[in-house]
Amino acid sequence: MNGATARNPGRPTLRIQRSLTFQVDGPRILDAWCDPGVQARILAGAADPAGSSGDATLWEIRVPLGQKPQVRLHLDARDATSARHRAEGDGGFRLHSRLATLPARGRPGTEVSLEVEFHADGFLTGLLSRRADPAPLLLAGQALRRLREWVEAGNIQPAAPRPQGDGSR
Repeated sequence: MNGATARNPGRPTLRIQRSLTFQVDGPRILDAWCDPGVQARILAGAADPAGSSGDATLWEIRVPLGQKPQVRLHLDARDATSARHRAEGDGGFRLHSRLATLPARGRPGTEVSLEVEFHADGFLTGLLSRRADPAPLLLAGQALRRLREWVEAGNIQPAAPRPQGDGSR
């Protein structure tokens, strides 16, 4: 499910939801999702690790014109079936994510759902939601595919470069 632009600052500007079936159990998926080393592989090409600060990991987001806004990623909650993160950064950037795992219905495996909400509090948030490479809509699906590859096969292949201006999904 993809959201639409909202004018209320308390509501998400963009909501993205993607789901995939994994052939491993939920705890292993959540362990990988919450591991900063795996996060760096999942986000390769879109964000670069930039250290840590207290309970947050720091990231530099790749956007055009050489800008590298910083974002602080916090793990807000984790239980047996889900993990919630929030990210806050330069220019009012705010993001909330939830990764949830459930046994797949009628087939083997685990159904994994990722929901990401971008919130508009400033110019930079709008820029990132439109200009980040890959775009957030593509990144959510790519993150799940890379996570699945990591936990099922133990490795992640580098993303193939996309031609500039490619708006395909």
